[in-house]
Amino acid sequence: MLKTLDADRDSRPEIEIAYDQKSGKLLSRREDTDYDGLFDVENSYDERGQVTARSEDTNHDGQVDRWTSYVQGRATRVEVDRDGDGVRDGFYTYRDTWRAFEEHDTNNDGKIDRRVEYAEHHRSVEIEDRDFDGRMEMRTFYGPSDVPVRAEIDKNGDGKTDVWEHYE
Repeated sequence: MLKTLDADRDSRPEIEIAYDQKSGKLLSRREDTDYDGLFDVENSYDERGQVTARSEDTNHDGQVDRWTSYVQGRATRVEVDRDGDGVRDGFYTYRDTWRAFEEHDTNNDGKIDRRVEYAEHHRSVEIEDRDFDGRMEMRTFYGPSDVPVRAEIDKNGDGKTDVWEHYE
């Protein structure tokens, strides 16, 4: 069963809600958030009516570029296509509604080359593969006000820190 809402009465619905024909349970909800006649958000629901997944076209180009996964109605992971090439290249993981860490593929080679970890709701460390060889060779540590306090760099690629930088 499908229900729609055409708030601006232009014959193009802004909201479309699908229910299971037999049970009447909510299955999905699609929205046209910019009133251009195209749905740019879609939510999927479990048997209890809690959202399990959301896909969005945030830049309104007709292609989904943001995917959110939910557990018990809470967002746990967000994946984004930041450069519009159709490939997910940013990954954000949440615990108890707070960002725990994020990972990025900054050069589109399919490998994570930047990771940011959070502690007590603040960025604590940023880890980078600066030469894109598959090894993380730089770690930047942050203080409570999100300001870098030190960096550790593995210059020769042996997995051990060679250079320590301290910031004031």
